[in-house]
Amino acid sequence: MKILPINLDDLIYALAVESVRLEFKKTYSEPTLEQIIHTICAFANDFHNLNGGYIVIGIEEQNGLPILPSVGLDSQNIDKIQQKIRGNCSRIAPKYLPIISPEIYQGKQILVIWVPASDIRPHNAPIKWQKGKQERAYYVRIGSETIEAKDDIFTQLMQMTAKVPFDDRRNLTASLDDLSPALVRHFLANINCDLVAPNIDMQAIDLYRKLRIIYKVNGHEVPKNVALLFFANQPEYFLQGARIEVVQFGDEAGGDLIEEKIFRGPLHTQLTQVLDYLNAFNTTLIKKVPNQAEAQKMVAFPFKIVLFAHPQYIVIQALRESGHLWAVGERQRAILNLEMAAKNVPDSGVLIAQLIEYKGYLENLSAAEQLFTTSSSDLAITDKHLPFIAIAKIFLDHNQTKKASEILANVPSFIKGDDLMELAVLKKRLKEAQESKI
Repeated sequence: MKILPINLDDLIYALAVESVRLEFKKTYSEPTLEQIIHTICAFANDFHNLNGGYIVIGIEEQNGLPILPSVGLDSQNIDKIQQKIRGNCSRIAPKYLPIISPEIYQGKQILVIWVPASDIRPHNAPIKWQKGKQERAYYVRIGSETIEAKDDIFTQLMQMTAKVPFDDRRNLTASLDDLSPALVRHFLANINCDLVAPNIDMQAIDLYRKLRIIYKVNGHEVPKNVALLFFANQPEYFLQGARIEVVQFGDEAGGDLIEEKIFRGPLHTQLTQVLDYLNAFNTTLIKKVPNQAEAQKMVAFPFKIVLFAHPQYIVIQALRESGHLWAVGERQRAILNLEMAAKNVPDSGVLIAQLIEYKGYLENLSAAEQLFTTSSSDLAITDKHLPFIAIAKIFLDHNQTKKASEILANVPSFIKGDDLMELAVLKKRLKEAQESKI
């Protein structure tokens, strides 16, 4: 029976999960068992609220990327390995058991350990496997590494004990009948999840349990908020404000209101619909220039939405020449909220990059530079390339091409997807700016 809620290719290539939530082990041995238990403990503690992670045994990695074809575990006893891992998970306190799934990948036997975030964190484990009294430690994931939680990190981990992320909270106002099995299956089919493969016949309740989107309370089960956001026909009925509103003005910020459009329904459907709607504004203006063979083409409104998921950004203001994402209320309050979040999670490259952009746009360039300098020397920063991209963008906006060139020449190399595209755009902007000065 299929256990994993994710397509195996998407997992191994980090297409559906962040690479920091993924750890590869070339093979299994007694020394690696100790590392595996420490990593299970760290993923269960879920220091960054990323919902745990996955350990893949039987695939080697280099610089965070899998080396394929896989080595596999064909020469080892898979059942015995599972027994060893499960047995040694009893060393974790409070006791925690991950979900272990034997899989065949590219014709080789591998083992995938799914470690969801724990409901009873923080957990600790022995530092060394030895008889008698054992010294124990709390473990967390910082970037792609498992480390002992010490000093400020230990304090933050203890403070997180009573905090359950909003999406993982149980919703006592809803019942399982409020979830649509059809929406769940359609969503999983779109991400190529094996749980809804044609040869799998699974009841809706079993599917919910495997996805961990429901929670047992006093003998019955209720949905979590994440289940209602994605798999209820009308999430707003249970979660106030679970909708997107787009308001179009006639001319600039003070213009007359032309249209107000509200998008409702499952969250992923809302996002698809609103982006299609905004794309209608993305028209191209063609302008003929005298004494020039080629016409100039410009995008009248190059709208790029990147922060829907940010809890502070709930208003989009679209003007003739620009698009703005606003926090409701006073702008400085939004910055303070970001600074507070960055203080609580000081190694988040995403938050640092957003703060750098904010300070740059508010013409506080020296503060943006200082924040970048501090973060670039911190080895624990995750998504380390993002602050580089943010400060390079600010330098280019302020026509400081020399500084932008130095930053872009030193961007950390491990970048992929949209970030790689954005880096290419910045390098093109830099080249154009340099050529214009010649």
